[in-house]
Amino acid sequence: MEVQFTRRPDNGTVAEFTRADGVRVRVDSYDRTGLVPHDASHLLIERAFRLAHGFWGCVSDGAVFATVEIVAGRTKYDHRARSAALVKEHSAELGLAERVVGTVLNALAGEQPNLVRDLTSTWAISSLPPPPRDMLAAAAETALADLRDLQRRWACLPTGGTFALDWPAPRPARRR
Repeated sequence: MEVQFTRRPDNGTVAEFTRADGVRVRVDSYDRTGLVPHDASHLLIERAFRLAHGFWGCVSDGAVFATVEIVAGRTKYDHRARSAALVKEHSAELGLAERVVGTVLNALAGEQPNLVRDLTSTWAISSLPPPPRDMLAAAAETALADLRDLQRRWACLPTGGTFALDWPAPRPARRR
């Protein structure tokens, strides 16, 4: 799924994409500062660490948060209940994604010299099992490289300019 990010005049972003069910979604960022846009950082970091049910995974699966707006397409009659159930089911991974994003962004800003150790500590307070250390290190390296590339692109992007990032398509649900 391709997510289009547009730079707003206040340096925030608006992200738009079409979910697998055909619903068009807009995500309005709440931040105005930082080396890179917060929601785009989430996408890159969650993708690198394969956090399938962080913010972007949940939104692509149908979760609706305060910053998320349905702009086109038909939602199911019970989409709000489905959204709440999705958020509840994946609350541990959503929380972990927030902490991992914060840890990686601090490293990007030069505030955390030992990223793998800090990520290991971040995962330790989660109920989710941590990936092996070598996978954690590889994901951290990928995330930082992607963020540095985004940082360069963001610095040159004018107001109203756009860039696209890919989020992996959701896997079909298994039938019981």
